[in-house]
Amino acid sequence: MRAVLFLTDGGSIASGADQIFIGEMNAGSVKTVDWTIVLPHVGTYSVLVEVSGIDSDGNPCKVSESTSISVRSSSLPTDINKDGIVDIMDIAFVAGAFNTSLGDPKWNGIADLDNNGLVDILDISKVARDFNRS
Repeated sequence: MRAVLFLTDGGSIASGADQIFIGEMNAGSVKTVDWTIVLPHVGTYSVLVEVSGIDSDGNPCKVSESTSISVRSSSLPTDINKDGIVDIMDIAFVAGAFNTSLGDPKWNGIADLDNNGLVDILDISKVARDFNRS
């Protein structure tokens, strides 16, 4: 059986193609594939996995499954979780590392928005200033 993953709506697999050959498979087999998808812009993309081949009776068969991927992004460095909007989740992330410095068990360099080696009120205020921005 031949298995192929298709990415529609203008995206591409990391190789630059809009499809990737997953491989030849025997009936009843399972194959797991990891890939990186490169998307040209924020939006919703469709992914289709299609398996075609010959069934155990010698008849041609095709099975397909599709899903959608929604991509939201923000260019704001204060959108810590990159969900497209600076919100309470971003503030909570920085607050979770509050009053830590490099070497502390709760230290998280992503929360140190001014790169001074300390997660402090200045970092939280940066996120709060951008609250509700996308």
